[in-house]
Amino acid sequence: MTAQITAGIYYQALKLWWKQCPVYSHPKNLTNSPSLARKLPNLPATTTTAVR
Repeated sequence: MTAQITAGIYYQALKLWWKQCPVYSHPKNLTNSPSLARKLPNLPATTTTAVR
């Protein structure tokens, strides 16, 4: 099963490479990013209502 999953991941990566999809690097620090703060909605830290 692990070999099938690994083969599937590489197969999907090969298809993306074949389509020449761009590759973006992972940002190092998102916690202090002003652009991220503008994109996130203002949500409360905790909720006081019970979910039913």
